[in-house]
Amino acid sequence: MQIIPVNSKSVAENYPYGRLTCKMTFAVEFKANKGFRHTRQSVNPKTGRTNALKTETYADFSFLQIDPENGHTIEASFNFHSAKQATNFINFLGENAKHLKLTAEQSKFLCNRLAATYKLDAILDKELSIEIANTYLKMSDDLITGKINFNV
Repeated sequence: MQIIPVNSKSVAENYPYGRLTCKMTFAVEFKANKGFRHTRQSVNPKTGRTNALKTETYADFSFLQIDPENGHTIEASFNFHSAKQATNFINFLGENAKHLKLTAEQSKFLCNRLAATYKLDAILDKELSIEIANTYLKMSDDLITGKINFNV
C-alpha cells in the first residue's frame, strides 16, 4: 500500500456516480481539539458542479492509502482506546512517518493523545505491572518532550 501524506488529497477520476462516473476527491481534515477525519467531495457529472463535502466522524488519527493493485483510495483510522491500540499506532508510525508528513500541530496532538492513553491505561488496568506502567509513562514523556520525532 502507498501511504498518502496527511495534508494531501487523492483524486479518483472515474468514481461511480449512479450509472455515470465522476471525479471524487478524498482528503483528511485535522482540527487541534478534535483530531483527524476523512472527507470526500464529488463533482456532479451532469452539471459539473461540486457537490457538498461529506465528512466522517473524528478519530485519533486518519490517513489515506492507495491500493497498488487497482489504484483505489482506502480510508483508514486509528483510535487510542487502550495502550495496545496506541502501541499498534506507534508501530505503524515507525514504519510510515516519513510518508505521512505531519505538521508540528498534528504531532503535538498525537503526542498528547498517546500520553493520555498510556497514563489512563496504567491507572485503570489493575493487572498492569508497575514496571510496564513506568515504561508507558516514560514513552509518553518522550513523545511530549520531543525525544521521539514523528517525521524522521
